[in-house]
Amino acid sequence: MNYLTILRGSNEKIREEEFKSIFKTYNYVLINFKNIINTLYKFRSNKIDKNKFERTSYCNYIFEVLKEFKYNNFFIELKNFKYQFEGSFFIKIKKFTKNKINYTENDLAEIMWDKSKDKKVKINGKNIFYFIFLKDKIYLTKLFFKNSKDFLKRMPKKRPFNNPYTLKSDLAKACLNFLCLKEGKIILDSFCGYGGILLEAESLGLKNIGIDISWKDLIGCKKNFQYFFNKNPNLIVSDTNYKIFKNNSIDGIATDIPYGKSTKVVGNKLYVNFLKNSYEVLKPNSKIVIIYSNYFDIKELFSNYFKIENILEEYINKSMTRYIIIGRKV
Repeated sequence: MNYLTILRGSNEKIREEEFKSIFKTYNYVLINFKNIINTLYKFRSNKIDKNKFERTSYCNYIFEVLKEFKYNNFFIELKNFKYQFEGSFFIKIKKFTKNKINYTENDLAEIMWDKSKDKKVKINGKNIFYFIFLKDKIYLTKLFFKNSKDFLKRMPKKRPFNNPYTLKSDLAKACLNFLCLKEGKIILDSFCGYGGILLEAESLGLKNIGIDISWKDLIGCKKNFQYFFNKNPNLIVSDTNYKIFKNNSIDGIATDIPYGKSTKVVGNKLYVNFLKNSYEVLKPNSKIVIIYSNYFDIKELFSNYFKIENILEEYINKSMTRYIIIGRKV
């Protein structure tokens, strides 16, 4: 089956990595994944479960491609296209071109009406058809998946407790997807703070554990959890210099480590102990995702313990760039 997808967000590498991670997590086949223009991509795959893409932050839509047309004789070819469907339907247009489109949604609906067995138009119908216009071609597609963007209600400003530099919900969710863990697996956030990563882990059906040295932050994390999920998280007051879990007991680690300018002074010792302990408690072949900044480059230390699979970067402002390093215990 041929598909189109719209991946939102200004960071191309992050949105692509998250999308591909869903295929890795559930062993779906991903063939010829390619950017067409701006946020529009095409790919081929076998049977995929659309509900699994609700896990994503940056996948807005997935469309099944029914037919590809050239502009010449488009209207005639559409009328002659052999296709019938049952149930109600609705027509929408998406433009990825500056060219003027000479067709309205009503024009296209009249043609699709003739292909409909039930002759019912409904805005949230069973069949939502999108005509996607590019510079040189037109795709007739059927909506396969639309993201509910559930994570938006857990953005920092909507949490009872947050701080100015806390991780946004969409990026936190993406970092968890980079771990490629199915529901029910155990993830650890070793510097959990107010729980931005843990909140998204809960939304993904992951068993989560948070550690922080600040009792005050953990109280805020607990209240955030109670606010959104009406339950208490699994929290531990501890210094990450100490190992508190059994070897090979954690399925994945995702954490936003301290990276203020003051971290330059204590960073090396703090990070060495953290990485050593993380390696020991992480299960073999499992992944770790660490978010850090240009104030302290962790790559060399990280490579002493984990195989680096990818490093993504996100520009924050002229003095700060955030990095996401993805590694595996081998």
